Amino acid sequence: MTAVEEICDLLYRSYKTLMNLLIKKAKPVDSSNDEVAYRSIRYKAPSLLKKLTDGKFRTCEKEFELITNAKGHYANYATIKGRNPELQDTGLDRTFDRLMWVVSKREAEMLTYLGYGEYDLQSIFEQKEKILSLANCSAQIIVASALKKDEESKKLPALFATDTGKKFHNQDCPFCAGRTLTPTTPEKIKARELSPCKCLHGVPSVEEVFKPCITVFVDESIRPTPWKEGGKENQEGCFSYIAVNGYLLEESEIAEERVITRGIDYTSEKVVVSKVTETAIGKVLFMLKYEYNYSGKVLIYSDNQTCVDTWQKNPINCRLTAAFESVTVKHIPRELNTKADALCSKKFITVVDAKEYEKLGKAIRLLREIG
Repeated sequence: MTAVEEICDLLYRSYKTLMNLLIKKAKPVDSSNDEVAYRSIRYKAPSLLKKLTDGKFRTCEKEFELITNAKGHYANYATIKGRNPELQDTGLDRTFDRLMWVVSKREAEMLTYLGYGEYDLQSIFEQKEKILSLANCSAQIIVASALKKDEESKKLPALFATDTGKKFHNQDCPFCAGRTLTPTTPEKIKARELSPCKCLHGVPSVEEVFKPCITVFVDESIRPTPWKEGGKENQEGCFSYIAVNGYLLEESEIAEERVITRGIDYTSEKVVVSKVTETAIGKVLFMLKYEYNYSGKVLIYSDNQTCVDTWQKNPINCRLTAAFESVTVKHIPRELNTKADALCSKKFITVVDAKEYEKLGKAIRLLREIG
């Protein structure tokens, strides 16, 4: 087998594993929405297969767009199969089987062209989190990120610490005569909140090496309020966010010591969900720039595909983007965005008229007295 064929086979098997993982992750829900999505997927999958098989692309960006769409529909179909097994179709299964083989071949050709064929890609795609990342991330980015993390870890010298000390050191620290230094890791250093010893002067810090990017997970919600406004039914919108140090491929990589901030906020949008997400993206960018004085790379995950496609059309977001080294917004399946969703589920922000607020306060006090 050629290098391209070997990588193609590896990716194809990884996509088959991805299908099984997403089916297992899915939880049963009402089938009405899935039926609409299923009909759309049945219509679009054959068209994507034809376009990718023909290989006639005006630009590389167009090819990347088609591959991204194919992966997105594949992941959605897997989720639908897991939630509503009665909707699976053997004909559509065969279409997606051929489609993902074509996608694997295209990505294998690109990985080989970029020189990644000489690396141990098998060890990368043996990892569950890397396979799950294939649903919304190109194989090239996953491989590049994995190799980058490996290179970054090599930038740090071997680090040592005592069992009870407040600093970490190099192996030959001149200030630790008579003390027992044992090997430690960046993760343990962060967990113990150790600071660098003077012996590490001039060495890249853990923070410098492991914070090249800030990753943000956002979620949105529009809910009906339990009261009427002007005699009419009313609903309000809000959004949640979790900002984390580092380049994350999925929410399972979120660790408390890496979280910069999390919270929920209000938006005046009451109808269009994607507009709420646009507001969330703008809020996050404004906060990172003007509250945290950050202007590096930003990666934002949202489970709203419409907003992922249109967020830059918002003039405020467009201007804020210019303040950063780069801003990337990617789609993530709802099942893989549970932590930001939990914030919106547990809390809600709204605006209440002052008089209504007083009535609400009296009602709550009365209920507490009765209870």
